Amino acid sequence: IKLVSALDARNKLVAGFEHQRNRMQNQRNYDASPYTLYLNDRRHGERSGLFVQDEFQWTSELRLTVGGRYDLVTGQSGQFSPRLGAVYRLSDQTVWRAQYGSSFRAPNVYESYYSLPGVQSASSNLRPETIKTWEAGLEHYLDSRTRLLASAYVYRLNKLIDQVTETTSGLLQYTNIGRTSARGVELEAERLWAGGTRLRGSLDVQHADSSTSAALTNSPRLVGKLNLSTPLPWAGLRLGTEGQWLS
Repeated sequence: IKLVSALDARNKLVAGFEHQRNRMQNQRNYDASPYTLYLNDRRHGERSGLFVQDEFQWTSELRLTVGGRYDLVTGQSGQFSPRLGAVYRLSDQTVWRAQYGSSFRAPNVYESYYSLPGVQSASSNLRPETIKTWEAGLEHYLDSRTRLLASAYVYRLNKLIDQVTETTSGLLQYTNIGRTSARGVELEAERLWAGGTRLRGSLDVQHADSSTSAALTNSPRLVGKLNLSTPLPWAGLRLGTEGQWLS
């Protein structure tokens, strides 16, 4: 259920309620022949969220956003996620943006309850992963069809869920291992031609590390993208191609 309402000329309100019920969350592990049952875990779960946000046009140049969301997930304590944002129009061609937000990911039933004798043990005391993000950016139009964008960001993740070998038993187990942080800068350019053809390229320079200051695996330092698309003469379709490069 979602409500979007213009309270007055300066305020735009977004509010709502969300409910999800997972009717079956079943896990089994067995040998077929001869039949040996190792795991038969049957559960159900629910998630409810209440959110509200207001966009306030402070002046003709400055727009502020203030919002928050509160979630309840089966087996977990309540989670509050705030969101703050500001957009400042310096001129018709240039816009500054800044935002802060937080979110979370509750552990799924596999991470929490999957077990296999001699291999993996359950982790019913897992807590949600949480993330806080800060981002600032500058958007500038050289003309009506050429856009440049530069942004910088910092992400901080706490209680990251990962699988480790439990020291006493020697079994695999999911646990909240600590914190992770990432920071980076993204540069983007986009050109739109009169016929609708669009060319967009970006370069992301980033660094992510763990609480031990070790660089994260599978986290590239450089990410480059180049995208070209053009409209087709049928039903609003577009044809496009994209190349991506990861260091």
